[in-house]
Amino acid sequence: MAVSIRQRARNTEHKLERREALLAAAREIWDLGSYESTTMAGIGQRAGVSKATVYLYFDTKEQLLLEILREKLEDWFTALDGALDSSFGSWSSDRAAREIALSFEGRRSLVRLLSSLESVIEHNVDVDTLRVFKRWFAGRTSATGQRLERRLTFLRQGEGVHLILQIRAFLLGLAMLSAPSPATERVIADDRSLALFALDFDREFTDGLRTLFRGYEAGGSASG
Repeated sequence: MAVSIRQRARNTEHKLERREALLAAAREIWDLGSYESTTMAGIGQRAGVSKATVYLYFDTKEQLLLEILREKLEDWFTALDGALDSSFGSWSSDRAAREIALSFEGRRSLVRLLSSLESVIEHNVDVDTLRVFKRWFAGRTSATGQRLERRLTFLRQGEGVHLILQIRAFLLGLAMLSAPSPATERVIADDRSLALFALDFDREFTDGLRTLFRGYEAGGSASG
């Protein structure tokens, strides 16, 4: 017996709803836990389905996390683009540093997930899924890079994209340094000579961005 169009529509809608429920469960677990604590069995349990059902929608945990990363990155790009588009005139290095640092406030789960992209996630995702993600990521990075070039008038054409890649590298390195293990925190707290390792992420990130932007600004002035 042929399946009616209405039945197919209901089935499609049900599948989309279940897929979103699995993503929502994975987001909650990731935001509260870690890579190790985010498991397919745990995601299924939180979503009210079996582990086998989770695998019907996502081939691997990394494929699921990649989708969550794309969503979180889309939110970040949209927020930064909004700040760039709602302004008039050029931005100083100081303002750019403040605005970009502000764009990452409350997004530590994004930073943690982004830090696992090349080292873990991309190693267990099929080529077609990875290609789609990389092309999307490149397009969003290029679009925001062009917006940065319009606000930071000392940037030359194409430098906006390179700047975003440098911001990302600095962000992930600093995030790792400023999140020591509990044992390391105790060691630092007990020894004043180790205070240099007690980093304030927000302050260091803003200061580092300011230095990075001023370097571009000085380079543009020197070549002009």
